[in-house]
Amino acid sequence: HRQEWEVRHGSLLGIKYLIAVRQ
Repeated sequence: HRQEWEVRHGSLLGIKYLIAVRQ
């Protein structure tokens, strides 16, 4: 379960990072 959470958290950070880069 921990690995799954890390993957979800990582994807969330990735999305936020992409949004920040686009702006």
